[in-house]
Amino acid sequence: MLARTHKDLALREAEGPRRSEHLMAGFRLYERAFESARKRGAVADASYTGINAATMAVFMDDLAGARRIASAVREACGGDEGRKAPEPAA
Repeated sequence: MLARTHKDLALREAEGPRRSEHLMAGFRLYERAFESARKRGAVADASYTGINAATMAVFMDDLAGARRIASAVREACGGDEGRKAPEPAA
């Protein structure tokens, strides 16, 4: 809940140091929660917190970090299993 509060506060701020501080604080909380959930094997928690950590990274213009986290979320959620293209109709 605190991470979401930082996210909301950051999005209400104009560009500047307060926005950056809230973005970083929210990011760190989401990232820590993601890593913890992933280690516990809590897929639902890992997906929620990981997606939010990746989003915060985008807001901070850290696209490489966002991609890294998004890839880890995908892996934690089972990768491409169950996402195969449907067989063509005969």
